[in-house]
Amino acid sequence: GNAAVYCHFEMIDGTDPVLTCPDDMIVAVPPGPNKDIPLCGTEVFWDPPLVTDNCDAAPEVIQTSGPAPGDFLVVDTTYEVCYLATDAAGNTDTCCFTINVEDQTKPEIFCPDPTLVQGEGDDIDPNETAQQFLDRGGILIVFPEPPGSCTANISYRIEFRDNCDEDVVLSKITGNYPALEDPDNPGAILQSGLPLGESTIVWQVEDGAGNSATCGFTVTVADDVPPTIECPGDIAVPTQAGLDCAAVVDYPDPIALDNCTDPVTVIQTAGLPSGSVFPVGTTT
Repeated sequence: GNAAVYCHFEMIDGTDPVLTCPDDMIVAVPPGPNKDIPLCGTEVFWDPPLVTDNCDAAPEVIQTSGPAPGDFLVVDTTYEVCYLATDAAGNTDTCCFTINVEDQTKPEIFCPDPTLVQGEGDDIDPNETAQQFLDRGGILIVFPEPPGSCTANISYRIEFRDNCDEDVVLSKITGNYPALEDPDNPGAILQSGLPLGESTIVWQVEDGAGNSATCGFTVTVADDVPPTIECPGDIAVPTQAGLDCAAVVDYPDPIALDNCTDPVTVIQTAGLPSGSVFPVGTTT
């Protein structure tokens, strides 16, 4: 007797699927005021991972960790997103990628308008206050100036904003003149000691992410204050013997003062110089 032999073969899929995640992502917060300050961030979307398999045309893919597409992600946080793929035979593969949200937008900074300059108390519009003038970008010249200083003090505002940070750092990077908060005009900067001529002043703002922006303006200080001069009082002297109805008269120099120039140049424009022989009568 010959016997029949039967063989049973079972084909087993032992090959894992191949799951490919998106590359690591760096997402910039969009410019403009952010609705979630101080939780600055943005909604982040990404394509689903790609999966292939040697047998299963559509392996199951599930997300196992991390935020979901469309979630609001905040800056300064690293998010890890992981997926798991499983084919019909139970073979699996995993992949992960990271998401970093960054603030890459520079702050905005606005310097005053150097064409809008006026003296304190000398409003262009009598109905406009100093605060209103500063609000529209004006530069206020603050008086009085100490005699002989030949410098100017100005008050102005620097406006700035950022898409993420409510508190950005403001710093003066050029213009070696003291700058303090103006006690008479809240929110304004009082800068003193600007010399004659042009002075360029540059300010910088920097947000918490290290993004910075600058603005600058030029102020021209001119000496338009005339000097003052005080002559000696009128002098009456008698004639002197031997001078044929005349007298030698000595008188002191006039006193001249100026807010910038010391000493002031004084030139006699009429009359006889001191120590001359003056005739009888009135000489100016």
